[in-house]
Amino acid sequence: MWETKRELWIASTTASSADAKQLTDIRSSVSSPQWSPDGAHLVATVGRRDHSLTAVLDVQGGVLQGVHYIAPSTDRDLAPQWSPEGNHIAFLRVGGAEAKRPLIPQRVTPWSLWVADAHTYTAAPIWKSGDAPRDSLPPFATGQLLFAAEGKVVFGSEADGRNHLYSIAATGGSATLLTPGDYDVEEASLSPDKRSVLLSSNEDDVDRRHTWKVPVAGGSAPEALAKGDTIEWSPVATGDGKELVCLGSSAVTPGLVYRLSGGARELITKDALPKDFPAAQLVIPKQVILKAADGLTIHGQLFEARACLDLHPWWTAPADDARLQLHGLLQ
Repeated sequence: MWETKRELWIASTTASSADAKQLTDIRSSVSSPQWSPDGAHLVATVGRRDHSLTAVLDVQGGVLQGVHYIAPSTDRDLAPQWSPEGNHIAFLRVGGAEAKRPLIPQRVTPWSLWVADAHTYTAAPIWKSGDAPRDSLPPFATGQLLFAAEGKVVFGSEADGRNHLYSIAATGGSATLLTPGDYDVEEASLSPDKRSVLLSSNEDDVDRRHTWKVPVAGGSAPEALAKGDTIEWSPVATGDGKELVCLGSSAVTPGLVYRLSGGARELITKDALPKDFPAAQLVIPKQVILKAADGLTIHGQLFEARACLDLHPWWTAPADDARLQLHGLLQ
């Protein structure tokens, strides 16, 4: 099942491409589909320009049997997620789009976290954002909403000024901060038992991204899955839960697939990098920290010429600074 032409299409995994067929024919667009744990239903977002709805689609034999809208409104629903047992659905809700709204001054985008009954299609908010600018819907929010085990919902918020993960009971209550500290969380996924969150962040390394693991229930600090001078992101677990993998790179290698074990990473796709890849000619940048006039700390990277000098002798790098000068043009 996939999205195309603003609708959902479906095909058997054993059939030919000619057997693909359109599943939905719903006004506007259908996106973010997810199968229920029993495979009998889909939850998706139905977009209608200035508002969007969360819909449960009944599917039988590859044919759409019915569409049920959850607590329909003129707001915009986002990122629906099934609970592990398939009885509930979590989703985000923000206000409907306003036409001809001035760009200045900037306004807060309040939002809320809702949980619905997948059988009665009723829903209620279990958490609401504040009214400060930092309480606006964060850019990573739709990718950080996860319905975990034991009735816990994980979500991302910038309520404390940084993008962090929180967990909250599906029935509501106080949210638990899972990733405290002066850093931002980007990607998040659940372990197969749905009791832990696998995430990427710049914790303890502001210039890089590494992978971490933290229990959904909270109570302990995130555990580093890989650290060092490399970069890791998009951590996921295999279906049996025995392996953790991620995408990773370094200053001299592109993004490849790695296995995570014992706080280190092991390259899985060893043959994916061409044997003549010019890693030896690439430069490892140096960290440069500057202070702006307003006191803001700026992180930069300094690339000092190395391999290019052998390839193009008309470039020189003065020893006293990192500027490159083109002889004959800059002199």
